[in-house]
This record gives sequence, structure tokens and C-alpha cells, in this order.
Amino acid sequence: MTVEQKQKILKKELLTTKDAADLIGVSLPSIINWADAGRFESCRTPGGHRRIRRQQFLEFARANGYLTDVILEKNTPSNTTKFVLLDAEQDYIDILRDFLLVNDAIE
Repeated sequence: MTVEQKQKILKKELLTTKDAADLIGVSLPSIINWADAGRFESCRTPGGHRRIRRQQFLEFARANGYLTDVILEKNTPSNTTKFVLLDAEQDYIDILRDFLLVNDAIE
């Protein structure tokens, strides 16, 4: 499944079990078993089909390492660049943050 197909699925508020399985690349029985086990909530339509709230499923998928930010990045409200500054030296982080601020790379 392509990133574009996954992004199309992500536009839905309620996912089918097939949508959920395709989105994270697992089998349909896995999704059904996880829903039955309460790993995420699902409800049933009057016809008996299962539906899963997109946001709750995304939280489950992220927490369990199934989704990468590449799939989700076009779904975020802004396409701003994000930085994570990690270093044992706080002075280095402060200098780098100041540099990025001065050069309008971050807000």
C-alpha cells in the first residue's frame, strides 16, 4: 500500500477493519483480535460491521510502533519543520536553539 493510499484512509473519521489492517500492514484477524481484546475501541454498525475511531486507532498504532511519521506528516495541521535537540551539553543546545531562532528556522 502506498503512502498516498494510506493518507486517503486517514481522511476517514471511522475506519473499517480492512482500513486499519491495510494502514499498518497486519492481517484482518489481528485487527479483530486486538479489538476483541480491548486494545482499542470499536463499535458495530446495524449490519454488524466493525468500525474503529481513527484517532484512537492512530494512538494505538503509534504506541505499538506500527506507524511512522512519514505516513502522518501530511495529515498534520501545519507543515512546519520540527527539531529535537538532544545533547549532554546544555550550552551547546542553547547555542544551536539561538542560531535556529536568529535564522527563522524555528519559532
